[in-house]
Amino acid sequence: MSAALELQRQGVDYRLIERLAHPGGHAITTEDSGFRFDRTGHLLHLRNDAMRPRVLEWIGDDYVEVQRRSVIFSHGVYTRYPFQANTFGLPPKIAAECLLGFIQAHHTDHQRPPANFEEFCRMQFGDGISDHH
Repeated sequence: MSAALELQRQGVDYRLIERLAHPGGHAITTEDSGFRFDRTGHLLHLRNDAMRPRVLEWIGDDYVEVQRRSVIFSHGVYTRYPFQANTFGLPPKIAAECLLGFIQAHHTDHQRPPANFEEFCRMQFGDGISDHH
């Protein structure tokens, strides 16, 4: 979407293709019974001062800003979102598995790109976070 916006600014013809009826691909939020759920690990983060106006220009007036108050319930406790950065309060054994898996994932030479989102999560965050999140 960012590339399409830049091409538009430069007057270059482009075609933006989206499989779903709304933009965002897997980075979307769904709503059910008044609760919002991230379809994947992250929403569209607009903290980058250069990116925020570009994205909001592309979206236009059809957006809602939500103050995030997300938590993850795991092993009997609530931890802050995102889980991979907030394992405080988890049972020590679970927190250790998450931390060790994360370290192992970052010291593993992955021979091929991930084939799906689960493989991506395991390669990026490790087995502990992927299993307990």
